[in-house]
Amino acid sequence: MSRGILAELLVLLPRLSSVVPASGPRAGGTRVTVHGSALGRDSGDLKSINFVSEIGAWRCTSLRFISSREVRCTTPPAEAGSAAVSVTTGVGGNSSLLALPEGD
Repeated sequence: MSRGILAELLVLLPRLSSVVPASGPRAGGTRVTVHGSALGRDSGDLKSINFVSEIGAWRCTSLRFISSREVRCTTPPAEAGSAAVSVTTGVGGNSSLLALPEGD
């Protein structure tokens, strides 16, 4: 693989930098904003936003593409504990994980 193709692929991979708010109630319903880069070119590129912990994974609802640097969703009900956020796009086809502290 040439360096040019590898560099292009790396640009397409989603990278997360923050999730606001960083925690919420177990009942879900919290509007979350995820910041990062390469989060897609338009709303069709945003495939899923998931919260992943040692005991399971929960898919966000009401996905909203704001820009290639910002996406939003509503958290589902989930078990208490620390989790990571995973964003999957159709552009890069990969997920990026950002660890979050233990919630309420």
